[in-house]
Amino acid sequence: LSVIVNDLKIFFDPHTEEKRAFQRRVGDIARDQFKRLGVVAKANDSDNDRRLRATIMGLMRFSKDEDFKAQIENVYAKQDITKVDTDLRWVVAAALLRENNALSPKYFNIYCTSVDASLKQDIGGALAASRDRDTLKGYLPKLMDGTIRPQDRFGFYYRLVGNYVSQDDALDWMFANWDWLVKEEGDKTIADYTRYVAAIIRQEEPARRYREFFEPKIDQPALTRDIKVGLADIEAKLQLIKEDQ
Repeated sequence: LSVIVNDLKIFFDPHTEEKRAFQRRVGDIARDQFKRLGVVAKANDSDNDRRLRATIMGLMRFSKDEDFKAQIENVYAKQDITKVDTDLRWVVAAALLRENNALSPKYFNIYCTSVDASLKQDIGGALAASRDRDTLKGYLPKLMDGTIRPQDRFGFYYRLVGNYVSQDDALDWMFANWDWLVKEEGDKTIADYTRYVAAIIRQEEPARRYREFFEPKIDQPALTRDIKVGLADIEAKLQLIKEDQ
């Protein structure tokens, strides 16, 4: 069900009543399990419940459920995020940041200084899930100045371009700094920016911008295949939305 919910997200534009109705429906589906499992791991959890709790919490976060937000605040607001159960850490961090953007500098410092790959992944995902545009825009220069390590650059960027709040700014950044990216990333990884960015585009305007920027580069050997895959992916997705929305 969680996978289906994620697939269905492409059909809903942000800030519409249809999107809110979908979110409420997701909350209705997950609520009984949420009441049973709560937001804290238990010593007698079965393996299934231990894994299921994070999924249910993610669905309740998506639904913007007030009871879920209150429980997260009551249980985790004063905890050190690095000590939170690793199965739940991402959704807890994302939920806390959504309600209190002032946590972003603290979490970003953890992301930049930690050598724990799992922790960095969780915190990076939570940071990029913010709904504060200025905060998200502020991360883009840090992709270039060394604050975010070069090996982490694409992963962090991909999260930013996947957030509808920061997508336009992230595309602007990529287009404006493409020559620098080509030099820094090299032939082996620069194609990720064509293929994976295409995978998250689901609206006509960013699709148009993608086409205008990358179609002239389609004859570049390092990019040809991935641009073609990206363009085909975008067109198929837009057609699916048009036919089935």
